[in-house]
Amino acid sequence: NNLQPEWSRHVTIVHQTKDLHTADYTQLYDFLKYNQKEVDELKAERLAKIQDPLTLMYDLIAAAADLDEIEEVNANCILMANLQQASSSGTQ
Repeated sequence: NNLQPEWSRHVTIVHQTKDLHTADYTQLYDFLKYNQKEVDELKAERLAKIQDPLTLMYDLIAAAADLDEIEEVNANCILMANLQQASSSGTQ
């Protein structure tokens, strides 16, 4: 097995879920219980972000900054494409 541990776990889950339609209730319960810790951790992390207004505000500001940067990159790409088109049409 050449996979990193974090990916190996997901492959195991895929193999476990492959036959869920033929599994009985005890197997389903075991599968859900096996993954419950990760689900609880994700819920706690999400709840912590929502409950802390400063963290929530920081995340929103960071997302807005990322969006501004993406829009700037898009505008630069459009400008370069227009300049390239203008220069190639001027040489013909």
